[in-house]
Amino acid sequence: MVNLGRFAGLTGEDRSGVQPVSDVRTHPRAEMSQPEPSRPAVLLLAAPPVGASAWTEVQRRLTHHGLANTAPDLFDPEHASVIHSQGLDALVDALAPNANNACVVAHGQAVPIALHLAQKVPVHALVLSNGPIQALDPFATAVSRIARFAGPALRTWSRPALANTSLASSACLRRLVVNPYVMDRETVTQMTASWTADRLRRRAMVRWMRELPDLIAAAPPPSVPTLLVWGDEDVLYPSFLADQATGLGSDIIQVRVPGGRHLHIVERPWELADQVHDYLRRQS
Repeated sequence: MVNLGRFAGLTGEDRSGVQPVSDVRTHPRAEMSQPEPSRPAVLLLAAPPVGASAWTEVQRRLTHHGLANTAPDLFDPEHASVIHSQGLDALVDALAPNANNACVVAHGQAVPIALHLAQKVPVHALVLSNGPIQALDPFATAVSRIARFAGPALRTWSRPALANTSLASSACLRRLVVNPYVMDRETVTQMTASWTADRLRRRAMVRWMRELPDLIAAAPPPSVPTLLVWGDEDVLYPSFLADQATGLGSDIIQVRVPGGRHLHIVERPWELADQVHDYLRRQS
């Protein structure tokens, strides 16, 4: 993964209730911190078009801050079997023990999973980033329709050779980052392996896309302390959606990643990780 750091000339807008992220890249490197037992563990959730590997650099930074963390693969054989045979509600049940008393961080299509987890078990806090809090983006909505009415075609497309070629093109994942070279073929292949690697995972992905709109429609508003960390140049989930989401509860705050696009968690991972650390520190 290319580590880009901060982008020159990007500034956050001074909006009421919205804070730009700090310049976290200027922090000096220090020796690895030890996990702090008084602070909650961090559960990181990612979903198609990326997988758990999208969190790699975020996890390293959280560990540096002394925060225990884990990023389960939602399409590993165990979870893929649950999704394929029982659906997304059963996936929430399977993840619930890991979310108990944790800070659940979710990006993209994993956001509704986090919202349902917060309803099912006592979650310490939610951190939600550039995903469908209330409605799915138009592109994913179209893919969901294909999953409903032409599932075999979507399953065929999701074979690695086809999926990675199309997703690494200038029309797909490269539009979700500032620097298109971040989404080279090798990186795309690594991030999508979670849901393209074998037949079971691909079948689970089709059911995921088929059921996702209903999962979002049934998702409760955040009921625990919630931080929205939002890339403010996301073409899929524009920043006004985060503005709307802050009105869903009294304990929801928002910070912006100035100039950040949808996959800022891959392109600028320290910024989200440092926001999680600062948020939990303020709560302690």
